[in-house]
Amino acid sequence: MVRADWQCGNREDAQSSSCTPRTGVRWRVRGSGAGTLSIGRRVAQTRRLNPAMVSITLLALLVSCSSPPTGLEGGSAQSSSVQPLSVAPTSVWLSIGGTSQLTAWLASGVRSDDPGSTAFQWTSSDPSVIEVSSTGVLTAVGRGTATISVSSAPYVRENATTVTVTTAEQEALVFKILGVPASIADTWRSLPNTAAYDSVFSEYGEYHWERGGGVWERTYYDRGLAWYAAWARTGNTEYLERGHTDVTAYRDGYVMPHDGGATPKWVFPEGLAIHYILTGDSTSALAIAKMADVMVRVGWLDTMTDPEYRWVDGRTQGRAVLVQLIAYLIDAPPLRDFRYETDRGIQAILDWHTMNGNNGAWKMASYCGGQAHFQVSHALLEVLIRYYDLVDPREDIPPVVRKSLDYIWQDWDPGARAFSYMDKHCEGVGTTDPATDLDLLMVWPFGWYYQQSGDALYKQHGDDVFEAGLEITWWGGTKQFNQSFMRSYRYPYYR
Repeated sequence: MVRADWQCGNREDAQSSSCTPRTGVRWRVRGSGAGTLSIGRRVAQTRRLNPAMVSITLLALLVSCSSPPTGLEGGSAQSSSVQPLSVAPTSVWLSIGGTSQLTAWLASGVRSDDPGSTAFQWTSSDPSVIEVSSTGVLTAVGRGTATISVSSAPYVRENATTVTVTTAEQEALVFKILGVPASIADTWRSLPNTAAYDSVFSEYGEYHWERGGGVWERTYYDRGLAWYAAWARTGNTEYLERGHTDVTAYRDGYVMPHDGGATPKWVFPEGLAIHYILTGDSTSALAIAKMADVMVRVGWLDTMTDPEYRWVDGRTQGRAVLVQLIAYLIDAPPLRDFRYETDRGIQAILDWHTMNGNNGAWKMASYCGGQAHFQVSHALLEVLIRYYDLVDPREDIPPVVRKSLDYIWQDWDPGARAFSYMDKHCEGVGTTDPATDLDLLMVWPFGWYYQQSGDALYKQHGDDVFEAGLEITWWGGTKQFNQSFMRSYRYPYYR
């Protein structure tokens, strides 16, 4: 887990935006965390009531028909001539002391990696962050940001490459929060159904970005997290920038104006956490801390075992605990003891399950004593699994996950290829009709339990859900798009 020294003064100071990392923060490790629409292809009826990491972004524009070499992506330099100057690759991560080769070339065929080539000159705006040799070799030497320029007379590309350097612990933590291995970019395309997944994400991602990028009301279900995951698996730095834009829109348009007082179903800490780690913007960490503090102060962690409490549902309690866990992992400003609140929240969830019969059913007062299946899968099981993987592998968690998946699977409709929305009809709240737009939101715990147990039944169930989600879900709704892609990218790795 990454720890930072936070200067907050007293608790009143800690609840204000003055709570920031100390100047010259030194990072160290303390332990390890091991509504009907016709849009696009679908018509649907809206449903109810390591060392350090270096991210290198090459901002190059092609001005002619020259093609980069096979396997390389690049853009050309702007110049007074029609002959372009191109650079590749577009994204690189490095450990401190590690190296990576940038390559530049002209349409004439002259390349920086030609033997003995001296036709290209490379410069770094801040050698204390990233050094670049005369042959285009990058070496990460410190945390911060810098730009790389390249020239080959008479062509010049200033600030062609933007470099962001973070620490080794932070690199690992980004992937832990994403819930995928650091090798995602190398292995993603070899996994089943990922080509179809990326095709849908790319097409409808563009659709939604053009109509609501940077609008906080369009970020429901943590669209920033979906962008970050797309960046990690594809290396497309446009997705990285979209993640930053949507996360800060959510933070500055909703969370901070309400001083962290988000309604639980609008609590999305993961995208904020990744933004904080990658950029060092402490306001994102503070936003997480404020939401976590509010969730405790208003009692969301204390209501799960009260069968009469009107607002008990899986989404509310699951997210109230998840934000404690994320605050703990990133060492958010110490508004309270987030590890203690995480442990307490997890125990309350497990006690709730036991109180309901320890059979995989979660009785929710707000759902007429029944359960909304998606809330169990994407909220309660989510936080139990993340706790098991990142904080404490309690032996009582996998059996609860298994029982819950078995209970949910009883309401899988093979004809509709979807789970029923609820396990019982609840007037004015929900029905037992199949909810096809929720498949991808619910799928990844099946993969996780398959990996834990080796029981191929859960892999088969997960494959059925994942394939159905890609084939029958409609993507024109903002909520449907966001919820489908916020975590489903994990499933191919776990199945």
